[in-house]
Amino acid sequence: QIPKGGGRLRWSFLVRDRNIAFSVKKREMADVGGAVEVEIVEAQRYESGARHTSGVACADAGTMVLCFDNGFSWMRQKHVAFKYEVVAPGHAPTLTGEPTAVDEQLAAGVAKVSVEEQGGASATEKAL
Repeated sequence: QIPKGGGRLRWSFLVRDRNIAFSVKKREMADVGGAVEVEIVEAQRYESGARHTSGVACADAGTMVLCFDNGFSWMRQKHVAFKYEVVAPGHAPTLTGEPTAVDEQLAAGVAKVSVEEQGGASATEKAL
């Protein structure tokens, strides 16, 4: 959720074995009916073995959706460790792209969920 006044959405993820598609969408109200998701970062496949870290500026408040898509290879499960943060204007990001403890757990096949507060930004780290 991007707060009023905007901010920067940052993410970092690692895939164990094979690759996965990733995109970012913004959920907006449609003229008629419910919400629609508008693609902000185009879907792209990312290879395993490296941490992928990036971000996007968000001028307006709203709901952003991080999409991991395994539709091209549904017969093979994927293991993804990811972390995201919403950085308020005037605050420094905490995601560096450096290896984390979850990277090691992902390599070992261990799942973990933790939520932490860092420098005004919320972050969730999860190995699936």
